[in-house]
Amino acid sequence: MGMTFEQWKEKYEPNTFENLLILYETYGEWIKFIKEQPANHVWTLLETDGERYIVSGIFIINREGYFICKNAWEEKQNEDIWIEPTDEDLKDLYYTT
Repeated sequence: MGMTFEQWKEKYEPNTFENLLILYETYGEWIKFIKEQPANHVWTLLETDGERYIVSGIFIINREGYFICKNAWEEKQNEDIWIEPTDEDLKDLYYTT
């Protein structure tokens, strides 16, 4: 069984603002900021076929935004880590603008 959203938050510690997870924008100054981060600290929130996923790494297609985490995911892994959050999990996000 894969990792739950709560396990992901506990293990990787995504950046927060006032107890809300920060979801960074995908354009302008924010994308420059994302690209300056170590790649193994960045996760992408994707939407595909009506489902939302949090995936390790920087993705362009179907991206909704990016999370930056305190703890790195392992670069030696052979496949991306996929987390399937519920709508409830993602209700308290802080969107950068």
